[in-house]
Amino acid sequence: MPLTIKKENQCCTLSFQEEFTIYDVAELKQQITTEVLDQGRVEIDLSDLSELDTSGLQLLIALQQSCRRNKQGFSISKVSPRIVALMELFSFTFESEDEFLP
Repeated sequence: MPLTIKKENQCCTLSFQEEFTIYDVAELKQQITTEVLDQGRVEIDLSDLSELDTSGLQLLIALQQSCRRNKQGFSISKVSPRIVALMELFSFTFESEDEFLP
């Protein structure tokens, strides 16, 4: 599961490609947590994501909650229609660009 991390101007952009599933979460959780720790904003780019399961979704929720606790900005952008449909299947909605709710 390729992950591209870009840091610029106190913003960490995480771009997920291909799959973000249970097989990737354990490996990526610590890396993601470390990378975003000292940033003012976290942006998630899902434009190239083709598969997401509940484990990947749980990690995105945990990251969102961590950003709130640490007073960091958080947004998810460029979500493909397929991933939006999956999130809606699990009753998630996007309230705004920076917040999705279970």
